[in-house]
Amino acid sequence: MLDVNTHIKRLSTLKSNRMIHESYWSDCYKFACPTRQQFLFVDKEQEFKNLYDTTLIESTQLLTSSLQQGTVPASTKWFTMRIGLGDDDTVIDAGDRWLATVSDIMFKQIHNSNFDSEVYDFLTDIVVAGWGALYIELNNNKLNFKCWPISTVYVDSHNDQQLIDCVYREYELTAEQIRNTYPDTVHDSITRAKSTDKYKLIHTIYPNKEYKKSKVNIKSNMPFKSIIIDVKNKTVLEESGFNTFPVVVARFNKNYSDLYATGQVSQVLEDARIVNKMNRLVLNSAELALGGVWLAKNDGVINVNNIKLRPRTIIPANSMDDLKRIDVGGNLNIGVDLITMYQNRIKRGMMSDQLTPINSSPLSATEVSARVNIIRNQLSAIFVRMQTEFLNGLLERTFDLLMRNQFLPQPPEEIISKGQGLNFTFTNPLSQSVKLESVTNLSNFINTVLPLSQVNPDILDVLDMDNIVYTLQDALSVTPEALITKDELAQLRQAKAEAQQAQINAQQEATTNQLVAEEQALANNEMMSTQGIQTK
Repeated sequence: MLDVNTHIKRLSTLKSNRMIHESYWSDCYKFACPTRQQFLFVDKEQEFKNLYDTTLIESTQLLTSSLQQGTVPASTKWFTMRIGLGDDDTVIDAGDRWLATVSDIMFKQIHNSNFDSEVYDFLTDIVVAGWGALYIELNNNKLNFKCWPISTVYVDSHNDQQLIDCVYREYELTAEQIRNTYPDTVHDSITRAKSTDKYKLIHTIYPNKEYKKSKVNIKSNMPFKSIIIDVKNKTVLEESGFNTFPVVVARFNKNYSDLYATGQVSQVLEDARIVNKMNRLVLNSAELALGGVWLAKNDGVINVNNIKLRPRTIIPANSMDDLKRIDVGGNLNIGVDLITMYQNRIKRGMMSDQLTPINSSPLSATEVSARVNIIRNQLSAIFVRMQTEFLNGLLERTFDLLMRNQFLPQPPEEIISKGQGLNFTFTNPLSQSVKLESVTNLSNFINTVLPLSQVNPDILDVLDMDNIVYTLQDALSVTPEALITKDELAQLRQAKAEAQQAQINAQQEATTNQLVAEEQALANNEMMSTQGIQTK
């Protein structure tokens, strides 16, 4: 029997541990993405009224879009598959063709779903708060992605690497929704409740310590347990399991002290606070400069409570000195210059000064490559974590769902015989920018060696030109079909050598035959000459 109270108490502990971050995350959302504010129950309209600068909002949108296009672009395939770590890319067999087919199917299934819309919210949470939660399931024979609001998700880890393998999600459903979703396990009090009454539920997913591979793979015997709890009635609405962890939890810049993280917004949050306050002060100063502060003499003639300064208004007064404007001083230009300075700092911190502004003309391929390289240099260490937690988790879960539901063809013997797990190689723009560095280094090396070959031509014997070409093909993501394999290359060179040798042999045979013919002709001539002398 499941101990429901244990899970409720565990969630309470996780809430306490996370509480220290929530006010900070709330400020991040306030200035970077107020429409996704999750940690304060505030009026969204009032939230926007208190926002006087949108630099961080625009920079966040730009960085999020760039991350999406740099990691999971819908226009080009951004990953390949291989078996194990030592698989030879230059030898193409039935296993390689199966891997290529499977990766094509996975790519199409992912981007034919709601992935592109949900992953934008997921990456927004990562940029703003530093982490996000993406739930992956198969619904109506189609992949379905849900970006869970991080205000409802609490994470935990049961491994020494602090990888997230346990989540608690707290959410609400109406009584009618619970009755329709869990008709067999619904509590009597919910059955009698009004349809609009709301109940708090807890969905927890964690490693199954009792899992045994030798047993039949049923819902109660899977690597991960899944339990949905009715908190008020302390009953279990659903107990099931997963073969792979269904929630992708990716982190941007992990905190050293706990499991949570901070986003890129944290780098410029204080600047955003300052520029927002300065904009408010500049607006107040501009209002004072335009409307002015007026001094009125309280002499019984002018009623200061009824004066309205507006066009074509006549104000009775004894003299011109009874109502006059006071100079409030101040220089608006100083405030504007300071605002510009802080706005530029925000753009640099969010790297939006290296990205294409929204609604601007598109960049050339060279400019895109240069700017992606700049981002890669600044985010290389963080991108490695995203690749491990986001992309690997996404593809492993997707492969498991599609394979178990027979969306993918069965693997050939070449795959089964290797007995190794799948590995993913990423070919998205950010990954490719890392590989391009090796291309640059290789190009610089060759350009350095070539002048030396003019002094000593034998030095080129050190270069393995075949492997250099294969290295460039991999780094530049050129399709393998553009090159022949090493086996085919060996066969081609052997055929060329045999043809060349046959040509040499033919030339030698022709030369020999010619010499024999010439010698025979010479001998015949000598014989004819001898016979002629004897006749005379």
